[in-house]
Amino acid sequence: MKSVLFTTAEYASVSNDGKLSISGIFDSIQSNAFPATAPRMMLVAQFKAMPEESGEIFDMRFQLANIDGEMLVDLSTAGEVPASELGLSVLMNQVVTLNNLSFETPGAYEFRVLLDGELAATLPFAVVEVKKPKNTV
Repeated sequence: MKSVLFTTAEYASVSNDGKLSISGIFDSIQSNAFPATAPRMMLVAQFKAMPEESGEIFDMRFQLANIDGEMLVDLSTAGEVPASELGLSVLMNQVVTLNNLSFETPGAYEFRVLLDGELAATLPFAVVEVKKPKNTV
């Protein structure tokens, strides 16, 4: 199984027939006060499994680390590769909602997704401090 897509978005969903919809892809947030809070963001991952992987059980882990390697988010789930239709590869979608995610400081962060303990994809993420103009009230 390999990663095909890994991103952050304002919204994502998977329809009953497996279609993935993504809206508002972004790779940073801006704030003039810290800690900064992202009220809602979604991690969106898509994986491709080969026909011979059908039925395999896998562990999936989503992580967020700061520049020092400190883990801020560490979520895990398990799944099973669905049966392959017509002997073709299978796309699997995973959407994880993160509510009120807090960033203590501006800087570089990294989202990671691991499959069975192996790093499958990384996503750099920036938290940017925006200075208020001095002449504002």
